[in-house]
Amino acid sequence: MKVQPRPCPIFQVQIWAKPQPAGTLAVYIVNPSASGKATLVTVDFKTIGLGGVKRASVRDLWARQDVGETKGAEFSASVEPLDSGFFLLTPII
Repeated sequence: MKVQPRPCPIFQVQIWAKPQPAGTLAVYIVNPSASGKATLVTVDFKTIGLGGVKRASVRDLWARQDVGETKGAEFSASVEPLDSGFFLLTPII
């Protein structure tokens, strides 16, 4: 059997989102790049399942601290190379 070569996206940022109780959303971001510099990741709320939400408070779960509110209906985080970020978004109504 011959296997055709295909691109392997090993350096693409991964974003995982999972609904949590009380309408919150856990967001896990992985930066597999060994580039030596952080990657700024911005995700539209609609893409991660928060369509209709205009803004949200953000908690950094790794650091165990609140980090503020989003500016509009998107979430941005800077993730260092070969590292991850884990956040909890709580919609503000």
